[in-house]
Amino acid sequence: MLIKIPLYANNKIKTCIGRRFTMKYQNLTQLINKSHSCRMFFMSLSIDLQMELHKYGEYIGTAESLRRTAYEMRDVMRLKSL
Repeated sequence: MLIKIPLYANNKIKTCIGRRFTMKYQNLTQLINKSHSCRMFFMSLSIDLQMELHKYGEYIGTAESLRRTAYEMRDVMRLKSL
């Protein structure tokens, strides 16, 4: 059973999905400034991929969306280089 409960606090939304909490920020910049694990993941990416992610930063607000978008963009960039 999936229960989604939005909990609002300042500029972020904390969503409870089952027993898992997801922090949602307004954009990529806020996400990497506030979340240490997201910042570490972001910094582990290539500079080209970081720049590409910043182009779509307004649509990235969760750790899940950051990781999913980064992996998808990495794959697209690899295909373009062939």
